[in-house]
Amino acid sequence: MITLSFIILVLIASAIDIYIWASFLRKKALFWQVLHFLPTVGILIFLVLNGFHRPGPLLFQVFNSLILCFFLPKLLFALFSFLRLKRIGVVLALIVGCSTFYGIVFGWKSLAVREQSISDSRLPAEFENFKIVQISDLHLDNFAHCHKFINRIVDSVNAQNADLIVYTGDLVSRQSKEVIPFANILSRLKARYGVLSVLGNHDYAIYGPLRKNPSAMIQDKENLISDERGMGWQVLLNENVIIGDSTASLAVVGVENDGKVGGLHFADLDKAMEGVPPESFTILLSHDPWFWKNKVLGKTSIPLTLSGHTHSGHFRIGSFSIARWMVGPYWGGLYKEGSQQLFVSAGVGGMIRFRLGAWPEINVITLHKD
Repeated sequence: MITLSFIILVLIASAIDIYIWASFLRKKALFWQVLHFLPTVGILIFLVLNGFHRPGPLLFQVFNSLILCFFLPKLLFALFSFLRLKRIGVVLALIVGCSTFYGIVFGWKSLAVREQSISDSRLPAEFENFKIVQISDLHLDNFAHCHKFINRIVDSVNAQNADLIVYTGDLVSRQSKEVIPFANILSRLKARYGVLSVLGNHDYAIYGPLRKNPSAMIQDKENLISDERGMGWQVLLNENVIIGDSTASLAVVGVENDGKVGGLHFADLDKAMEGVPPESFTILLSHDPWFWKNKVLGKTSIPLTLSGHTHSGHFRIGSFSIARWMVGPYWGGLYKEGSQQLFVSAGVGGMIRFRLGAWPEINVITLHKD
């Protein structure tokens, strides 16, 4: 589908190319002039193809690579050249171009294992040092032919000897069939209390070829749930699991996706909390951190929520990420408001193979009684 944003993008890219060509390349060899215009021609081709059908992962990756490695550096160079700061423009363009190239070639598989301690006075003493490994947002279609990397993820998780593994949504990007090549690998995930998972917005097939066929989308969701269960995962569909006994327990509550993206509002927290003992320490799994802000914070007494969804914008420098502009203030790491805490994982994958600063991560969360 051709959108206004795509048209504006092509017009801006074309204007930048014409400005740079007229100012610096008009008298250069024809080879360099043609090479200069090729990235924008590629963007235009993507726009035309997108008008006929939704692009696959490879085409989408090429499009984003053109934007990151060529459009952004050219934009910076043109802007600073127009301000008569050509040398600064050259330096910035080179930095951005090389950095984004690194993120596309290497950054998306620079896997990090990040440890996070979370303390709460309500945690039963019996669960001191309880270790949870959180994985999120694999988006398996972007790991086609990358079985080695998925094996590396599983090995890294299993090496933590976790009490519990939780998966916080977006196992696939477009369709459930993305799981099939990796099912045997992901079924190797092991923890004392197993693997618990919830669905993310992409797990409902709203972005793939089935998006105009509601019955096929429902069936695809059921296929995905079946695939996850076949891997030995327990999918929480507005449900909970109690770990422990009548003297001390930990309740893991999982809701279906509910957020401002995609118009998916399937969470039923009241149903998910049914049967949870009031004295249990409750951990909520919700794919989108929007749900914590709008349905949990100040409206429940749930002490800890684990989410994903944001990918930390795929880009992070220190405490800054463009995800703040895209999804709001809760985009990565630990947040505390009063007596309630939210941890947002940057996840492992995404719709594109690009990570810079916001490296793909496995989160090792250790609980402590404050």
